[in-house]
Amino acid sequence: MRQFIFISLISILSATIGYCQLPSFAWVNNGGDASIMKIKTTSAGDYIAVGIFAGTVDFDPGSGSSTYSSNSGSLDIFIKKISASGNLLWVRIIGGSGDDYAGDIFIDASGKIYITGGFYGTVDFDPGTGTSNLTSTNGSSDIFMLRLSVAGNFSIVKKFGGNGDAHGENISADATGNIFISGSFSNDTISFGTTTISGIGYNCFIAKLTDTGVPSWAYTIPVYTAYDMVLDNNSNVYMTGGFFGGNIDFDPGVGTYFLGAGIGEAAYILKLSSNGTFVWANKYMVYGYNDEGKTLGLLSSGEVILGMDFQPNMLTTEEGYVIAKINPSTGVSIWWNEINNPVAYPTATVKDMVIDAADNIHYTGSYSGGFYAAGAWNSFVQADIFLGGYTSAGSPTVGFTIGYTDFNDCSALTIDASGGIVLCGVFSATLDFNFSPFAVNSLTPVGTEDNFILKLQQSTTNLINTVQENQNKLLAFPNPFENQFVLVTKDCATNSTIEIQDIAGRIIYHTPKNVSLNMLEINTSEWQNGIYFLRRDEQCIKLIKQ
Repeated sequence: MRQFIFISLISILSATIGYCQLPSFAWVNNGGDASIMKIKTTSAGDYIAVGIFAGTVDFDPGSGSSTYSSNSGSLDIFIKKISASGNLLWVRIIGGSGDDYAGDIFIDASGKIYITGGFYGTVDFDPGTGTSNLTSTNGSSDIFMLRLSVAGNFSIVKKFGGNGDAHGENISADATGNIFISGSFSNDTISFGTTTISGIGYNCFIAKLTDTGVPSWAYTIPVYTAYDMVLDNNSNVYMTGGFFGGNIDFDPGVGTYFLGAGIGEAAYILKLSSNGTFVWANKYMVYGYNDEGKTLGLLSSGEVILGMDFQPNMLTTEEGYVIAKINPSTGVSIWWNEINNPVAYPTATVKDMVIDAADNIHYTGSYSGGFYAAGAWNSFVQADIFLGGYTSAGSPTVGFTIGYTDFNDCSALTIDASGGIVLCGVFSATLDFNFSPFAVNSLTPVGTEDNFILKLQQSTTNLINTVQENQNKLLAFPNPFENQFVLVTKDCATNSTIEIQDIAGRIIYHTPKNVSLNMLEINTSEWQNGIYFLRRDEQCIKLIKQ
């Protein structure tokens, strides 16, 4: 399958000197016909993923077998541990006769594993030889909070439910062992121990539990869900999602703090203290039509990184996502980077985010509806995968996409202490996961949509070097330019290809192979002002249209 690679500027350098980097392929494995929801890294450098499956699945990506079947063909939950080299270490299965759902996983510093989600009917939450049955309330879905040991053995489980369906979507724990969960519930009330909260229609909840799972407090937020939640070093809670309406009270206590989304939907971030007290809330909009906060991260200095999606209103066709840095004291954006597409109704959604030890931001998601290739617009109906990044100052780093015409999606990523980036998701046809043009590492699904885990290793050396143009094999002049520039090539091999990409990675110009070119005049009158990258073989130069 064809892949598109985009290379973004690492930092704002001079017009003639810079560098571009790509991570290297480490390994990829196929985990069978199942869906991974989230993945996290242990302190030992292994990875633990949680997800759902139905039917019979072999979870061992190697030559061995670790085959499990769901109960009565319904959706069940799996937890699997993968070594740093991609080998299966163990699998745990949770499920009953109804559909069960895994929302999130968290691993604390001691290696304990926390999982939340939803379940129907009676479920044994002990994945070992013991039994720990819970039954949901009134035949609807209840929230569960499950903790396992480092080895994947049962520790504790708690349930919370009410009159309607409820699901846990996010889970985290602080340094003292307090557990925080958030998610959604519908139809009237839900109980957390002696605390009962209520709402009309779908509402978001946030609750704090002790290390034994006893509720400390719980609150309702009158929005339909929280897509992500993070804790800072002081156990302050940040939540993000989307909301509708003109008068929404984001203060869960006795006070009030109203935000309005106008005629559409706005993204939000809500900050609460460790004891659940309101600190601040803010809304974030591009067009204010279908804008949703999807993922959050925290820099070592405490600033919040927001990943949000936006869709066009009646006056525009632009759709895309935003990565923004937010002041943790006020909720005001420090920098704001939009990746959008002006062509009618493509889609792009950011799914997950991690921040490494150097405060570099890595995010992933999927896109469909089109991508510039071969000098023309190709409309790909199915979704493909992207990985992008920024420095803490907001400068783009490297990124790439995987896929072509079949459905592929990336749901989560994590990063380890060595700089290994691990992505997981699903793919639906034979796919080359190695974006290098010099190697192929393909997988073929055994089911309709199999899950993958892909590991990349960040390089400490430059893959593509850009030197001063008069010492390069490529020369563009004038640069900066307005409506055209001339490209002069030196020692150009006949099998070389020239590609020009914009800052978002879209290929807007492409020459076929086996064409020997010494001088080429390129018309840029329809290009937007900004930064572009021209690549040929191992050469990369920055172009500026003004």
